[in-house]
Amino acid sequence: MTKISRFLFIGLIFIFISGIVFAANKPSSDDTLAFYKACATGDIKAAEYFLKQYPNYVDIELPSTVTENGMTALMMASRYDSLEIVKLLLKNNADVNAKNYEDATALMFASFYGHLKVVKTLLMNKADINAKNYEDCTALILASQNGHLGVVKELLKKESEINAIDNFGYTALILASQNGHLDVVKELLKNKADVNIQRSDGISALMIASYLGYADIVKELLKNNADVNAKENRGLTALEMATENNHNEVVNLLKSAGAK
Repeated sequence: MTKISRFLFIGLIFIFISGIVFAANKPSSDDTLAFYKACATGDIKAAEYFLKQYPNYVDIELPSTVTENGMTALMMASRYDSLEIVKLLLKNNADVNAKNYEDATALMFASFYGHLKVVKTLLMNKADINAKNYEDCTALILASQNGHLGVVKELLKKESEINAIDNFGYTALILASQNGHLDVVKELLKNKADVNIQRSDGISALMIASYLGYADIVKELLKNNADVNAKENRGLTALEMATENNHNEVVNLLKSAGAK
């Protein structure tokens, strides 16, 4: 055997043995499922045990037999507010900006469910504050939609894009107005949210608040120069929507602001 042949032969043996070792040290589906349960329930000892056994698998996905959405352990811990697990995973180099099959990130899960301490921890570890999911929703849009004022404040403090628009034309302000979250509406307006952006169907924050009869939100929007006579795609105004639904207090507010 020539020197070159001997070198190639030894190299192939090394690759073969390395492959066997790597395969032997890969977690089973049961191990992975146990790891995810630990992340969801905050079982720090179980999570540490898994990472000690499989240090290269901190970002392993759940088995497809359990879910097909591509969740990582960090997303699971963020979803269930397991703060100490989040810190452990980040310390073990979890990908803070990994996305599942719907392009959602750990920060989006924490923001959607209002887990402020987790949000702060993820941002401290360079989570992408303006990442978008498959519907173009950002963490701020999701937090505003669900009325999580503390999270909204934190995201705005870290300069989240306040006027980001999702695939349907919704902004954080429109969703907060639609869902009756007055404190979030005030916070967004204080931070210069565009009050007159309209959805793809022409509906503005003022229109949806008027349609639903949210008088306090209508007051805030008008105070911040909402266009009282703007029309949606069918030609309806906020006044017509409020009148149709017998929201008399809103009707009076709109008329006082010059609605025609």
